[in-house]
Amino acid sequence: MEPNAPRISFTGGLGEFYTLPPDYQRPPDNPIPEGDEGLFAEELTDRLRWSVLDPATTAQIVELDNTGTPQWRPLLGAPNHALAEEPVTQPPRSRMLIAFDVVYGADYWLDADALDERPAPLVIENAGGQPITFAQFVSELHRYALELRETIFEIENRGNSDNARLYCSGASGPKRKDAGDPDALFMVYLDSDMFTSGQEFEQDWIRKAERFAKKAGLNS
Repeated sequence: MEPNAPRISFTGGLGEFYTLPPDYQRPPDNPIPEGDEGLFAEELTDRLRWSVLDPATTAQIVELDNTGTPQWRPLLGAPNHALAEEPVTQPPRSRMLIAFDVVYGADYWLDADALDERPAPLVIENAGGQPITFAQFVSELHRYALELRETIFEIENRGNSDNARLYCSGASGPKRKDAGDPDALFMVYLDSDMFTSGQEFEQDWIRKAERFAKKAGLNS
């Protein structure tokens, strides 16, 4: 319950509780101060459906068809989706250090000896200052995930790793005011099928598509 919202009070068998009146409109979120915006182009990963253990060519992106209905389309293929060549950061960067949250933040490394064994972040660096694109980000992330596959399974204490799925659920990065740091760390968040069912994944993708459709409608 929002602290300053008008309330309608009810009293029932479980005590007093409150609900918002039907005409109540939630106030807009406070704007993010200039410079505090994230460097990562989250509007790209917010549209992504993909397990990082699967080939980059299986990555899908949600878009609206001619009727305004959300549809999942391949990100990479012949030809690539237009978003594939978009910079994955704003402003564009030619160097990124990337870690998986499930690896980087795991209690597995709390032991002083084990901490020295924590895998180094993925480094993507383009010569000549060329921006790192969404397609490059996805392709390099897949390669990195395969390198860390057994480490992730050990952290998860996973028994059978056949057909394992680790879906990219989002990503975050440093603030734009820190864009000058070449070693700023970007974090990629993974949802594992060890803890999330296939039905829950499907429901999450439906919600993701609906959020995109709503946002696209507001911006049209």
